[in-house]
Amino acid sequence: MINLKTKKLILFSFIPLLLFGVLIQPIYAAGLIPEPTGPEYECGIKYVDGKAEIKKCNRYTFDDFLRMIVIIVNWLWKMAGIVALIFAIVGGFLYITSAGNPGMLGKAKAALIGAIVGFIIAVASFLIVQTLLNFLEFEEPGTGPGEQPEEPEPISGDSVTITQPATSEVPRGVITLEARVRRDINTQTEYVKFFIGDGPGGDTDQMIAKIDYKSDGIYSVSWNNVSFSGGTHTITAWAYARDPNTGKLFEFQHSSKEIIISSF
Repeated sequence: MINLKTKKLILFSFIPLLLFGVLIQPIYAAGLIPEPTGPEYECGIKYVDGKAEIKKCNRYTFDDFLRMIVIIVNWLWKMAGIVALIFAIVGGFLYITSAGNPGMLGKAKAALIGAIVGFIIAVASFLIVQTLLNFLEFEEPGTGPGEQPEEPEPISGDSVTITQPATSEVPRGVITLEARVRRDINTQTEYVKFFIGDGPGGDTDQMIAKIDYKSDGIYSVSWNNVSFSGGTHTITAWAYARDPNTGKLFEFQHSSKEIIISSF
């Protein structure tokens, strides 16, 4: 026959194991904060394959805040079920092992009542939040009726008509490209280059122009010498900056435009 002291030892040996499964959940709490879906803005520089690129971040919107509430409520809803189950097990165990002891019976009843009341409060909170979200007509991404994922917009380009001069085999036309350049606080922008083809270092790239950096703003170039064959090509604007810590010069793309060259 197991005495009361042994029963308590077994009980308090299992409780830490049960609580471990509950307390380990905050490790995954980083997933409670959703990714922002608002407009993009430049938030620094990232290095990809040894090259620096402008790092893009998204701003948070009100819908992102509502998504975070939904995630937190769902997480707390799961936690409430686990905690209620633990209290029910503890209350039931105390009731079985009370052996008519009024003190043990009181603790068992308190644990069972606490489990039931806590679960009811959790259900009420869940229903209140869901009602509020329905009132705000909030739908999680991908859950709306017949909602389809957004497709990227096609690249918009300028159709450039090239005329063949009588005295030369090089077709000529005018192409205009603008690049918005802004100095990053961690770098020193030095100049902007415009290319046609693959961009700097590409197999078919050709530099159109180089403009020294003077101030933040829009840099543009008009190019009237097209030595590429007819077809679809891409012209790009690249800003070159220098890392003040290493003195290394690197490039990062600012803008690009697809053009269609039609030669006669």
